[in-house]
Amino acid sequence: MTPADLSRTVLRAVRRAVEQGELSAGVPERIVVERPRPGGRGDYATNAALQLAGAAKRPPREIAQMLADELTREPGITQVEITGPGFLNITLGSDQSQDQSLVREIRASGTRYGHAPGPTGQIVQLHFRRDLRAAVWCDALRRILLSQGALVRNTCEQELPAEWTA
Repeated sequence: MTPADLSRTVLRAVRRAVEQGELSAGVPERIVVERPRPGGRGDYATNAALQLAGAAKRPPREIAQMLADELTREPGITQVEITGPGFLNITLGSDQSQDQSLVREIRASGTRYGHAPGPTGQIVQLHFRRDLRAAVWCDALRRILLSQGALVRNTCEQELPAEWTA
């Protein structure tokens, strides 16, 4: 689970608590999840309960306990500890079944793994100005699009020097 995934998971837990009427606060747009400071516990930490306490007019530790109960039900989270005034320290499990399914997917896809089912057969016109950086950028984009099955046509404002195309 990435920090972004974990942030969304905590946000979903807050949203569920609000929808179930356990928490009377607005749902924030995002929740910050970061590595704990040296000596801290868990894999990640968040101060979400402290952020919500003011709007909910409840003690941060009470909100932290509510969120901890929600988060421990999530797959991939093995433990949630409450420290200090209401910090949540989250420990992730090593979910080997997810790792194994990813490996199976990669092996089944072979060399096509990571390729989008995108613009197969679509013609893409790339136009760039005459400078080396634009030419390199355009060539890289052309190669990516070609690998995805697109038909690519490059044009430049002026003729390119021969040493750029060699």
